[in-house]
This record gives sequence, C-alpha cells and structure tokens, in this order.
Amino acid sequence: NIAAGTDLKLDALGSKDPDGFIKSYKWYLDGELISENGAEIIKAIQPGDHTVKLEIADNTTAANNSSSMEKTFFANSKPSPVIIAPEAVYINQSATYRSASETDRDQDILTSTWKLDGNIISSPTFEVTNQRGHKLVLIQNDNRGLSNSVDSAVIRVTPKPLPTASPDLPNLIAVGGALSLPDIRMENPWRFRNQGQFELTWTSTTPGTKSIVLAYIQEGKELTSQEFTVQVVQRLSFTETPETRTVEWNPANPSIILKAPSVNRDDSDVIYTWKNRGNTIGTGKQIGVQLVKGENRFTIQVTDQRVARSSPVTIDMVIIAE
Repeated sequence: NIAAGTDLKLDALGSKDPDGFIKSYKWYLDGELISENGAEIIKAIQPGDHTVKLEIADNTTAANNSSSMEKTFFANSKPSPVIIAPEAVYINQSATYRSASETDRDQDILTSTWKLDGNIISSPTFEVTNQRGHKLVLIQNDNRGLSNSVDSAVIRVTPKPLPTASPDLPNLIAVGGALSLPDIRMENPWRFRNQGQFELTWTSTTPGTKSIVLAYIQEGKELTSQEFTVQVVQRLSFTETPETRTVEWNPANPSIILKAPSVNRDDSDVIYTWKNRGNTIGTGKQIGVQLVKGENRFTIQVTDQRVARSSPVTIDMVIIAE
C-alpha cells in the first residue's frame, strides 16, 4: 500500500530469460496499457484499489515465450481534518467544537485526538479562560499505518470582548408597567434577571428607585451582567372628585369656564382632554364650554406625558343648567 498522490515506480529491468533475452515489456494499470518500457513512473497515483500487470516476452516464437504477473495495491487518502467552531466565543464561556467528518475519502473510520494548549483533552468542549486565547488541535488517524495516515488541523480560539448593554430605559415608569427587551432596544441573548431567574420581561411592582439587571446568557449560563436604575411612580389617578353642580340657565350667555380635577402629577406633565357626547371639545386644565338647558356631562381624560407604561384615566363632570 502507498499514499495517494505519490509516484508509483515500476521496474522490470531485472527480468531474465535463461536461454535468450527479454524483447518486450507491457505494463497495465487497472486493465489499461500504460507503458511498453522496462521501467516506468506513474505520477500522482489516484486514491483507491489498483491492479498492476506486467507482461514480458522473449526473443523466440515458442509457445511459452511470454510470462505475466499481477499485483494489487491500495493508494491511501490522507485524513483531511477540519474543525467546526461556534460563531463567537466569550471569556469564561463553555464552547464546543467538533470535527467536520469522522471518515476520510476511503471511508476509513478516523480516530480523533484533541489537544488544547498542547495537552490531550477527552472532549472538545471546554471553558475559554484565557483572554489571549487557546490553541486547539485536531489530530485524525485512519489507522492504516502509512506515511499519510495522520494529519492535523489547528485553530486559535480567541474570545471576543464581553458585550455591553446599552438599553433605552425610560426615566419614569408607572407601577405595574412592564418592559420587554424590544421595548428597551435589546435583543437575544440578553435577559432580565429577576430574583435569580432569566426572563424576557421586567415588571414594576412598587414605587421607588428600582434596579434592572440585564444578563447576557449563553447556553443557560450568565457570562456578564449590568445593573441600571429606573424610577417607579404611582399609577396616574385623580386626587379630586368633581361634584355635580347646578347653575342658573342663561340663554343669553350659556357659556361657563370649567376646571379639571387635579391628578397625582404636575399639570405640565399631563394632557387634559375634554369630551362631550364622545366628541373632543378641547384640551387644558381649564376650558370654556357652551351649556344647554338641563344636564351637561363632560368627560375629562388625563394622559401622562413623561411616565412610561401609564394608562390614561377618565372622570365625568356634570353641570345642570336650570
């Protein structure tokens, strides 16, 4: 057996005829005549099983003036190890590498040996602990014992810098408000860390300055985390309740100035919207309205401008003109 790709040397010049001399040589490779020389070189033999046949004839015309012999051999393909690596590896992450193939072109089952920084490891799964990187070697052997039976592949495992979170967090959020990763312009594999659990949302539960922890997760393990703060405020609510008012009906001047009840926000931080019979009639803390004789019902809707995840609140104000 020989290594595929090497030159095959054929030599029959040592053949002899005891009562004459060798007149002709014929070399056949896999049934095809390739040479009529006493010696020949076949360049870069192809992989696989081959048969070489030699036919010689002497200088007579006797019935036994020729002879032949055959020899079979195998041209071995060397292993071609390729290491398949994850797209990205971070420091302190457990990374798994694998061989692209467990057989070679000859369908030989390969024996694989992995080395990390010069030391044999039982599995190509390991924790990346050196910020400067590691040297990973894959050695594959087809176990035929030939000169090309063993080959290796080498890669440099260089960890990427740990990612940094840059969330777009609101300054204020209402109690009960929830934030998702898309809400704060963060993507997988970032997660909110809530009481030791990694979740896709964070919910404000009580007022005050609250911490939000964003963790970067790979294969269920936290590689890094960052803490941020957000101010949680009470839900928007009215602090006053308007009472039903009765005014004297004046058909010559049926207008009146109304003032909205206060809420638990500064007036500059909210929008007051006034509606009558479902139609918007104006905005502002105070508004002038036209009354009709009888009951006049106005709905006041207040909306937060600065607080995230705050729901609008509404209340009715009733004026009776008689």
